[in-house]
Amino acid sequence: MCGEEEADGWFQEEVGWNIGSGDKARFWEDVWVGNANLKSLFPRLYSISMNQGQKVEEVGEWEDLKWCWNLRWRRARFEWEITLENELGMLISTAYLKRGREDARVWKSDESGSFTVRSAYECLVKADRSAQIDAFKYCSVQLTGTSLCATSTVS
Repeated sequence: MCGEEEADGWFQEEVGWNIGSGDKARFWEDVWVGNANLKSLFPRLYSISMNQGQKVEEVGEWEDLKWCWNLRWRRARFEWEITLENELGMLISTAYLKRGREDARVWKSDESGSFTVRSAYECLVKADRSAQIDAFKYCSVQLTGTSLCATSTVS
């Protein structure tokens, strides 16, 4: 459930980033602006991006006190893709990077951003995920570094 390369499941859907300098969150693959990752919001742009797998901080640079995005593409965009690029630009312009501050994982199912077993259980109940509820009863959950991890204790 914790690996960055694993398919997204219910647990990963509930984990996001509080963006700092962009040192940990991946630009396309992680949820760091808005409510979904940019890869799923803009799949066509993702497919032609040369920034795949890069951290947010690697997709731009500071110019004095202003953050400037530097999106790179494998080819020139078609006219209709430029419209998508403008939409992407409007979305990412709502994020404010903070120089010298680390990105932090947040649990989206709790107002405080902190993971609790209760909030995870309520998340499963609200989404009517009965199979995951049974599995969750046998899980231990811990925060390790920047990852929230849930591992099964019973096969």
